[in-house]
Amino acid sequence: MKLSFYSAVSTTIGLVLISTFSYAERNPFRALKLDVNVPEKCQEYKPSFFTAEAITYFTVGSRGSTNSGFSAEVPIERGEAKILWDALKPSSSDRTIENAMKKINNNETLTKFFKILNEGKSEREATYNSEGEILEVLTYAYLPGTSMFEEMLERHAEETGEFTTDVFLTGGVSYHASNGQTLGELDVILADAKTCTIFGIGEAKLGRKRSKALKQLERIRGFIRKL
Repeated sequence: MKLSFYSAVSTTIGLVLISTFSYAERNPFRALKLDVNVPEKCQEYKPSFFTAEAITYFTVGSRGSTNSGFSAEVPIERGEAKILWDALKPSSSDRTIENAMKKINNNETLTKFFKILNEGKSEREATYNSEGEILEVLTYAYLPGTSMFEEMLERHAEETGEFTTDVFLTGGVSYHASNGQTLGELDVILADAKTCTIFGIGEAKLGRKRSKALKQLERIRGFIRKL
């Protein structure tokens, strides 16, 4: 009986591992969070979603970052992002949260940011375990007001022959090698809500140096080319 039991367990584990790796080979993309802004049919990121010829790769930074070469910026200072993170990160002490909330409640801009970020917890399952997530969630709200966003819509229209504003912005999608190894994560995704076609991929960085963001974009660009 013992031999049969261990044999059954071994077989089950083997099937689970085969299933896991087969899935990685079949679909290398995985949504790390459930975003209610993403249409249900688009929530499982398939390789076919990344076949647009006119995918735009871009960088997003904090206020003034476009002067350093970033494609777009969110009107937030690095110090403001730190205050918001102190108020939202799970590991903050009660005192830290209290001090941060005083600053937020006394500042109209910070209050507006905080409302967007708080909604991000319920709408996008944002956790704010990292400071960078502050900029990512704000990017989803502020990118539509930039010339960069309009340019991407126009480029997509040129490829499809139809201009549409029925799109969605999201992020938190990881991509993996055929053996299941995580290769990276997409911070920002712009896609057509009707077809799920992704035509914008961005990296959001709070710092003024965009070299790391460009390197990450080059990695995902190379990965997509090989699909």
